Amino acid sequence: MTEQLSANDITFEFFDTTGPLSAMHHVAEFDIDSYSAIFIAGGDGTIHEVINGLMTRKDHKRLPVALIPKGSGNDTCYGLSISKAEHSLQYILKKDVLKIDVLKILIDFDTEEELDQAVAEGRLNDEGKPIIKSDYLRYSIINSTYALLASVCKNAQ
Repeated sequence: MTEQLSANDITFEFFDTTGPLSAMHHVAEFDIDSYSAIFIAGGDGTIHEVINGLMTRKDHKRLPVALIPKGSGNDTCYGLSISKAEHSLQYILKKDVLKIDVLKILIDFDTEEELDQAVAEGRLNDEGKPIIKSDYLRYSIINSTYALLASVCKNAQ
């Protein structure tokens, strides 16, 4: 795939994840103005981290995201009819963009302001540790939510 991107004058650079949440932290903090898109080569977990990184950026800047199914779980890609990396490449080369809604999930708090106040006050969670916003606020691609629900329903027979 890298050869095909280069052959089509698409410059790119790699960022390897180093562990849980490394993709999220990288995307939340990198120099977004130096790029025109993010290619995610991974599974559902990596996609989830990158989307959460984008949605929690302090500057609120966004980039188009290209999904490349390379993980152990690729339900998000499958739900978008991207079953192989070659399919992703076709979308990338055509600059084909599909707008997808992002679902905001707030856990154990009624509003984001209430969560922000708990963080600012240094409140502790049930385990006696300081409340961290990313533990209680998550984002998900709506399509992956449907794919997950369909998968759960199918296996619930």
